[in-house]
Amino acid sequence: KALLQTAAAYILVSGPPQSCYAYRDGSWMFALSGYALTAGPDKSVLAPANASYKTIKQTMDAIVDRTLAGQTPSGPCKGFWGYSGNGCDSSTTQYASAGLNAARVFYKSVKSADDPFADPARAPLIDTALANTRAGYPPHGKAGSDHPRFPAVTATRPPRPPPATCPHPRLAPTH
Repeated sequence: KALLQTAAAYILVSGPPQSCYAYRDGSWMFALSGYALTAGPDKSVLAPANASYKTIKQTMDAIVDRTLAGQTPSGPCKGFWGYSGNGCDSSTTQYASAGLNAARVFYKSVKSADDPFADPARAPLIDTALANTRAGYPPHGKAGSDHPRFPAVTATRPPRPPPATCPHPRLAPTH
């Protein structure tokens, strides 16, 4: 419990930076959502006299707004994120979309701490962003991999079978 409160306090006192960073922001959104929805204490308990702390809701709003603004709005990478805003990186997109989904649950909740969590204006914006992400994945999956060891699977090139032996002895299955 103390560790979670320390982590939440770090996010609340650090204040969301002005720039989007998909890995951090996605992690912070799902951490804050889980913390808040399980009755983690807010600023009034963690640091009532510290003006540099923001409430959970204020912090979530800032991170969500920045993440929504960082999503690629059009083109072949529509619905994806890069490391620090628009981009075409599926890994950062997974963090941003997981965080936004957690924030969506937060905003649709009837729970509250120092401020009510419900936000009927932000929840539909998140739904739209997640729909754009969902729509963006099939074209990228068909485009294949840019990694030379993992070429795209096509009708003429079926997937490779797994190796008969594991290349690293510590990772080999034990029977």
